[in-house]
Amino acid sequence: MKKSLLPLLLIAGLASGCATTSTLSTKDNVSVAKVKLDSVNVNLNQKYDNPVFYSQADIEQYLSKCLVAELSKEGKYQANAKASVNINIDYRRIYSGEAFGMQKSIGSPEIAYRYKVISDNKILQQNEEKELFVNAGLLGNFNYVGNTEKEDENMYIDALCRHIAQKIY
Repeated sequence: MKKSLLPLLLIAGLASGCATTSTLSTKDNVSVAKVKLDSVNVNLNQKYDNPVFYSQADIEQYLSKCLVAELSKEGKYQANAKASVNINIDYRRIYSGEAFGMQKSIGSPEIAYRYKVISDNKILQQNEEKELFVNAGLLGNFNYVGNTEKEDENMYIDALCRHIAQKIY
């Protein structure tokens, strides 16, 4: 039961305004039926390089697949759509106890992202959010100590993916 509640708490944490800075701009009278994913660029920052966890390229690939799936679920994706989405993400991996040299377990990353929806060289929508953290609640936060596998990072990336997909139109 604890595992099934964690994804819901992660989504609630991102969706509940955990960003300290947010801007959203959509051009008036714009109707975009579908978008295609043009690019997902991730800038991975971390204090330690632990090969157990995803590389920058791995995160980009994972997010690209996840975004296509989420946008498709919401009826917003079409591979040959006229409008395209460009996404840039700053992803700071935080290790539990990194101030003390610990680098085996990860906690919630600090995330900032920017995206633009473009059609005919015109920006139709753009959004930027900074200082995003996933708050998994008290029990979920205690569980960070055990996040020692690559797959443990999926919950953070999945929550970010769903959050961005919901923001696009």
